[in-house]
Amino acid sequence: LPMDTEKRGSAESVREVPESLLESAQERFWKKVDKNGPISEHRPELGPCWIWTGALQMDGYAWFWSGEKAVRGHKWAYDYYQQKILKGFELDHLCRIRACVNPQHLELVTHRENILRGISPTAKHAQKTHCIKGHLFDEANTYYYGGRHCKLCNKIRYAQWHKAHPRYDIEKGIKRRRIESE
Repeated sequence: LPMDTEKRGSAESVREVPESLLESAQERFWKKVDKNGPISEHRPELGPCWIWTGALQMDGYAWFWSGEKAVRGHKWAYDYYQQKILKGFELDHLCRIRACVNPQHLELVTHRENILRGISPTAKHAQKTHCIKGHLFDEANTYYYGGRHCKLCNKIRYAQWHKAHPRYDIEKGIKRRRIESE
């Protein structure tokens, strides 16, 4: 094995370079991939996942040494076999299996698109078409202020509050038109 010399203080120390570092990144990558992985329940038409059998990060994604730096395995695979990951984009696992490194199971999308495709509370909320009272979220009935809100529900809440607090308007000298609530 080749030797690597490095100086520490005034003494010289010699250490062996592990043989695994002499292999190409591609060879090391394929040693840690099982191409006979499960078929995703979410998207069975994609075929079997390529499961990473090497180190996984705490969040379940593959961890791979590219020869230069530590990277996520699915990102390395996409970059090597498909195309460079463009700035402002990220990879979406279409199969929803984080340990999968199959480049055919990955799609380049914006962060917003990736979040909205997921199953997080944000994604679930964005998929709603009606408010909690059943009013349609459309352009005419929706306003945005730190999130999406129903205009009709806001009018009803406003009318109910002012009906319950009639002295507020008198004290402030405010004349308000009457808003009918459902």
